[in-house]
Amino acid sequence: MAGGEIEIAWCRDPGMADAIARFFVENADPTYISHGEIMFGRAVALGQWADDLFEQVAREAREAIDDPAEAFAVARLDGELVGLIEIHFDDRYHLAVINDLMISRTARGAGLGKRFIDWVEERCRERGIRRLFLESGIGNARAHEFFEREGFVKTAVTMMREL
Repeated sequence: MAGGEIEIAWCRDPGMADAIARFFVENADPTYISHGEIMFGRAVALGQWADDLFEQVAREAREAIDDPAEAFAVARLDGELVGLIEIHFDDRYHLAVINDLMISRTARGAGLGKRFIDWVEERCRERGIRRLFLESGIGNARAHEFFEREGFVKTAVTMMREL
């Protein structure tokens, strides 16, 4: 990742939906799956993505373009997509939820996640947001350690029972 300038910006181009979905599918391993992915159909079970994951993420990206409460931001290194974040804003309660934070496999460990969190926090403060939430798959220990280093604290345990 060395040698280039990282650019982070909101993605307002519906033509980027397929690139976002492709990036997500190529970089999300099964430990990423949390209750949100199961609840909304991206995954069929813990450790198993849905067959139509690409289509779902592309649709979500297209829909977020016109939704003031949803937003995707992308990080580029020398024009190449190396990270994305999807965030939901709730201005009524002055909070935001990071739905996805994905760094390319080749760029992990180089500080891009921290840059993304700092960038999002700045955007949240500009909007009057006071709390930033996220959820993470139970097996995603590396992400949990990262988020805790960045000042996030555990506030709940989510459980599921198959019926």
